[in-house]
Amino acid sequence: MGIFSKLVGDLASGKDPLEAMKKAAKDVLDAAQNTQQQHAEAPRPAQSACDADPEMPSEPNQYNFPGTYTEYFRTVFAEAFPAFETRWSDASGKSSHKATKVEFLQGGCVKLVVELKSDRSESNYLRRACEREGVPFLRFYYDHYGWWNTRAYVEGRVRAVLG
Repeated sequence: MGIFSKLVGDLASGKDPLEAMKKAAKDVLDAAQNTQQQHAEAPRPAQSACDADPEMPSEPNQYNFPGTYTEYFRTVFAEAFPAFETRWSDASGKSSHKATKVEFLQGGCVKLVVELKSDRSESNYLRRACEREGVPFLRFYYDHYGWWNTRAYVEGRVRAVLG
């Protein structure tokens, strides 16, 4: 029988309305505490690595850098690859998501194109253009959940292409 039915039954049997209300409130509280205790004692399913909330690494990364993501990449590229000139431009095109194109040049020749873009963007225009032109291409997502763009990761990927 539900708590409301018990309350109505108590009132119909002539019990004091205030006492009936107190008893109903106590029954609700007891039921809530019992449910809470059952949930606390229930075995929890093992949390997979995919379900875990990723923890920010302590090493330098895009999210603990004191600036914007473009400032972070500018700093990493300038410090790690001083032999290359970088040319920055907007690559958003018709997409509603911001994208940035970074060209690494040496001796006036484009040696690598890096795209910084949202993981919500489905545009592959820049990638296909680089494939047609035979220019190496890398992409970094600036807003992908759990991807930190650590300095070591960014440098490693760029160094693998530039040598």
